Amino acid sequence: MWSHRAAAETDRPPKSRATAYWLALGTTLAGTSLLASGLVIAPFAHAGPLATDTIVGLGVAAIAIGPSLGSLYAHQPWNSGLGMRLGGLAAFGIGGALELACSNARGDACDVGGRTFMALGAITYVVGSIYEIATSGRAVDRYNREHALAVTVLRGSDGTGAGLAIRGRF
Repeated sequence: MWSHRAAAETDRPPKSRATAYWLALGTTLAGTSLLASGLVIAPFAHAGPLATDTIVGLGVAAIAIGPSLGSLYAHQPWNSGLGMRLGGLAAFGIGGALELACSNARGDACDVGGRTFMALGAITYVVGSIYEIATSGRAVDRYNREHALAVTVLRGSDGTGAGLAIRGRF
């Protein structure tokens, strides 16, 4: 009769929850700071609009990819937070198109439909970003579980060592 005693080992160190959080949160906060700085210094920029546009562009890029970096680190790029962010961008774009069409057609104040879409899209994007940052640790846990290598020592019923069993997912 065989019995076993498990000794879980991994072939590589597990991914870190803290690294995932700081990749996502740190990049997003850095992007927010760059965006705000670029918008604040724009009226006073003596280096020209290209320098200000570069700062704003880097900020927008960091805000766009920042929340996803924790999940990307854990090899889990698609998640609910990313879906909310993409939906929010779509709603914002639809609202912007409605506002543009309305202002071009009538030339005066339009109804609030386009602005409502834009506001809801922006709120959805922010909520999706927060959700994606907050759940990046969960993505790391899932990655570590799925990529663990377990070594089990098999023993005979008399207590002597009989062999090893290796189990894992890659």
